[in-house]
Amino acid sequence: MPVPATTGQLRENVLDMEIGDYIVMKVTSTGLHEFGGTTASYTETPVNGTSNQNGAFQAFDGKLVGAWKNVWYTNGESAGWLAYEFPDPKIVRKYMVICGDATDTPASSPKEWIRLGWGQVESTRLCFCQTNWSGSQKRHFLIDNNTPYSKYRINVFSNNGSAFLSIGELEMFEFGGIMRSLTGGVANVDEKGHLSHIDKNKGGWPTNNEWDKYIVNFPIDKIQPGKTLDDVFHWNVGVATWCQETPVTGTRHHDGVTTGASGHRIWRGSANANGSVRNEENYSNFSGSSISSTTIGYRPLFEYREK
Repeated sequence: MPVPATTGQLRENVLDMEIGDYIVMKVTSTGLHEFGGTTASYTETPVNGTSNQNGAFQAFDGKLVGAWKNVWYTNGESAGWLAYEFPDPKIVRKYMVICGDATDTPASSPKEWIRLGWGQVESTRLCFCQTNWSGSQKRHFLIDNNTPYSKYRINVFSNNGSAFLSIGELEMFEFGGIMRSLTGGVANVDEKGHLSHIDKNKGGWPTNNEWDKYIVNFPIDKIQPGKTLDDVFHWNVGVATWCQETPVTGTRHHDGVTTGASGHRIWRGSANANGSVRNEENYSNFSGSSISSTTIGYRPLFEYREK
């Protein structure tokens, strides 16, 4: 992807970033996706994503398909522990537990556990009542930790009713954050900032949505001379972004006829190949949540807990 045309700097650490700065999201030699670090000789994570394979074993191999052989199991025990040792100490601030995809893994997934740095409790954070798992489901957990450890362990006291314990994947992160989609509003906004059921080319309502706040209203002084907002965010004509919200009932599609419903999903940008009916930065629209489109994608937002 082209370098964004901002006056900011390329950063190697998320914590050093200011408005207008940018950072590499790259694929490591073991298949992990990570922000920052050295910008020499890297492979950038493509916009449409890649598979996540991290080359370790069972709960650390990035694989869920294939039933038991890609999921960590205990041998007839409903409790147990799983640990990982890093080459160098890491300050882990978030971890993710993923259920396996086999029919028996929801019942064998963890219910009650404590998260440990090797030999010491990071925080008295017990994760109780993690029930109703579904196959391949991911659950994120933030932890208050400022101490680097080489070894981390999840000590599980009970599961969800099975005779054995399983974990599909266990992933750990140095930044306590999550990847998610932007908010884009639930309807259009009119000239006075009020809700509008039809497009006024004034953006989304409510007006404090993230697309308008951070993209449409990106500081002009952070854009390089002679460049446009599109040169910063690279949406181009014919590329739109799914947002979190479903439209307000009564909101009209750009055809002026179709009415928004809970089965639709708001998107922002221009999903029209020639851009003739919508403005890339301001227009808000919706389509069925189940559609597959080559012109509507996912622009991720990395939300993290700042220490």
